Amino acid sequence: MLLLDMWYQSFSSCPLSVILYAESGRIVFPAAKRKVLLLGRSAGDPGMICVFKCIILCSIQLIHQDISEGSLALPVTVVTVAFGNRQVVQTWTEQWSRAGANCIITNNGSAVPAGVTGDAIVLQSPVNSGFGAGINLAVQRAETPVVLITNPDTLPVAPDALKTLTDFHTRGSLSGSRTVNSAGREVYSTGTWPTVKWVRSQVFRPAGTLWRKDSIDWLQGSLIMVHRDDFLQLGGFARNYPLYFEDVDLCFRARKQGMKVDFCEESSFIHNEGSGSEKAVSSRLSCFHWGMLEFFKSNDSVNAALVRRIIIAKCILRLFVYAPTDREAFKGYYRALQSVYSSTAPVLPGRGQ
Repeated sequence: MLLLDMWYQSFSSCPLSVILYAESGRIVFPAAKRKVLLLGRSAGDPGMICVFKCIILCSIQLIHQDISEGSLALPVTVVTVAFGNRQVVQTWTEQWSRAGANCIITNNGSAVPAGVTGDAIVLQSPVNSGFGAGINLAVQRAETPVVLITNPDTLPVAPDALKTLTDFHTRGSLSGSRTVNSAGREVYSTGTWPTVKWVRSQVFRPAGTLWRKDSIDWLQGSLIMVHRDDFLQLGGFARNYPLYFEDVDLCFRARKQGMKVDFCEESSFIHNEGSGSEKAVSSRLSCFHWGMLEFFKSNDSVNAALVRRIIIAKCILRLFVYAPTDREAFKGYYRALQSVYSSTAPVLPGRGQ
């Protein structure tokens, strides 16, 4: 009986029920265990016939589960934050559920109705607390050992994409993967660390990109796989980033604690950047500059004061440039200047704003 119990413990973690062939005698299995199918030997059955019976029953179960659930459940919970776009949230829920994942959505004070979220768990947040805070809430609720952090506009390209990334991922690491837009063009999801030189280059011209295909200092928050315990041990996303740079900061802290930042080339995911949330230009501009400064304050304090002065100078110049031509951009740089100068985090838009 002890050997039988050890056998069960070894195989019961698989998504199928366990099939046990009883050669002879009566087997009593603890009722508290998950269902075990007992296959008895009929008189005159050769041993191999019984083996074939087990194989056939396994195949029938696999086909039945594939039809009823769409795919085998994976030990992964996919999490996201919703604010706005009802159709995007519905598509996200349908496709990740079909991929075999548990789904958790933090509804960040938006008007996403429960009817579009299917079987996903929806956590209601009374205010828009930001992407990082919403993800933290969802990860805390997850019960699987692994979580996949996504944007609401991040989807699997193929049914096996999630399994491929899950097989690649290891404990003690943050794992990303290839992302493409809906047209199939690759969207870079990795980049290099921000530097003072990069910040200074923005004063008189548009900000240069930190995205680099050949550099994996950090992973974009639209697609990060991590063990739940590792994420919680890191403290999750830092709460001082309402939007932008929370993913860069997470990877910086992970590397500092000895974790790896990996990238899986074998799986692909769709990321239609910006389609999953309402496009409030002024909020994005203010949060971008706030997050930039916060990254230096948290991870490069020696240069933080210099970066602050550069950002203030940039914002003042942009106010003169955009005052007569672009009211939304003018508002964004004004809010960024206010936040950085007063050390007060930008306020994200709420429902109806």
